[in-house]
Amino acid sequence: MNWLECLGKFDFEAFAFLVMGGIAVVCAIYLRRKKRRLLTMGLQAEGEVVAFKYRFSNKMFTQSPVIRFVTNKNKIIETAYSVSIIFTSYKKGEKVTVLYDADKPEDFLIQEENDSGAASLGLLFVGVTFIGLAIQMFAE
Repeated sequence: MNWLECLGKFDFEAFAFLVMGGIAVVCAIYLRRKKRRLLTMGLQAEGEVVAFKYRFSNKMFTQSPVIRFVTNKNKIIETAYSVSIIFTSYKKGEKVTVLYDADKPEDFLIQEENDSGAASLGLLFVGVTFIGLAIQMFAE
């Protein structure tokens, strides 16, 4: 059997689910570790939502709030939040609490009052589900 015949029998849908699941799991772990690191070693500041950065990808619009805050060294940081959201509850002018890395203040996290970590757990669940579907598809 040559490589073209093998390629014809390859399940690209299962492979796509495997890749998407892997990416979701890696992102969930990254977000969880970032949150834990900033909660234990990060500094806290009050920030303000000054604008929104809009993106169009995969036929969906997402938005990231642009946050401005002042570090403990009186440096003004104004940057888009690294987490894109489809529907945001933030309003322009709203005050938010940020946790940031003292060495790299652009690396920050918006601290939610009732944040249970559901976002990273949900992402982990989706990733594991996609990987399970891919394994089932490959097994058929």
